[in-house]
Amino acid sequence: MPRRVAALACNLLNYNFKPAMINSFRNLVSVSLICILSACGGGGGGGSTSAPALIDQKDFTVTAQTSKVVNTATVNAFKDSAPSIAAALNAKFSLPDRNIAITFRDCGLVNAFYQPNDSSVTICYELLNVISSYVSYLNTSNRSSDNWNILNVVLLHEIGHALIDQYNLPVLGKQEDAADAISATLILENASFITESQAARVRAVLLAGIFLNSLSTNLNYATFADVHSVGPVRLANLTCWALGSGVNNGVTDSQIHLEPSVLSAITPTEIAIIQDKRQCHDEIKQQISDVNTLIGKYNKKP
Repeated sequence: MPRRVAALACNLLNYNFKPAMINSFRNLVSVSLICILSACGGGGGGGSTSAPALIDQKDFTVTAQTSKVVNTATVNAFKDSAPSIAAALNAKFSLPDRNIAITFRDCGLVNAFYQPNDSSVTICYELLNVISSYVSYLNTSNRSSDNWNILNVVLLHEIGHALIDQYNLPVLGKQEDAADAISATLILENASFITESQAARVRAVLLAGIFLNSLSTNLNYATFADVHSVGPVRLANLTCWALGSGVNNGVTDSQIHLEPSVLSAITPTEIAIIQDKRQCHDEIKQQISDVNTLIGKYNKKP
C-alpha cells in the first residue's frame, strides 16, 4: 500500500461516519443491491441460457458484527441493511448446494475475501476505513456516495467468486480477473443499481479501479505472478469496461465528472491509450453477453 494511503488509513481507523453517509449507505446498498440483483441477466448485452429449473435449497445470509475499528453507527447501518441485501441476493440467484454467508467484521487487516471451504464472504471493516481514507485523499465532490460505490464493487467481486465456486463456472485465466468482470458487469448493465444515472455507475467502476490500483506497490516478479493482476492492469480493465459502457449508453465525460484529483490518478492521456488499444465499447458488450450466458440459467425468474 502506498505510504500516503497507509498514513491516511491509520489516521482514519476510527473514522466518524456522519449521518448523511449512513443514510447514503442505506439508500445505496439496501435499495440499490435490490435493483441490480433483480435486473441483471434480463437485458443489456445478451440473453439468459435456457435450462431446466434448478432446485433452490440454500440461501445467502448477511450479518454485521460489532467492531473496534468503525463506530457503532456504521455497524448499525450494516446491520439495518443486512436483511435487504440477503433478500435481494436470494430473490435473484438459486443456490442448489450450499448457503453463502456474508459477514462484515473486524479482521486485523485490510481485506475482503471468499472462502470456498465454508462458502463465506468476508468484508473487513478495515477495508471500509481505507476506502474512506482514499476517497478523502482524492477529495471528491460526493465522498459518501463514492465510498459506498467502491465498497459495492468490492462486495460484488467477492460474490463473483462465490458464484464461480457455487455454479462451477468455467474460468479462463485468473479467477480474480473473472470476478472483476462479473462485478463490473452486474453494476454496468443494470439501469437501477445506482439511481442517479448511468454516468454514476460508470464513475463507480472507474473509481474502484483507481482505488485498487492505489494498493498495488513494489511491482516485481512476485507481484506479476500473484493471483491478482497487478494494480495497473485491474485499473485498465475496469476503466475500459466502465468507459465502454459509457460510450454504449451515450454518457459524456462531463456527466461522469472526474475531478482534477481523480485525473491525477488516471490521466486523460492514459485513458486515451486504454481506449485506443482496446475496443472498449465492444469488449463490455461481449462481456455482458458472456456473463449472462454463464449465470443466466441460475437467475430466478421475476
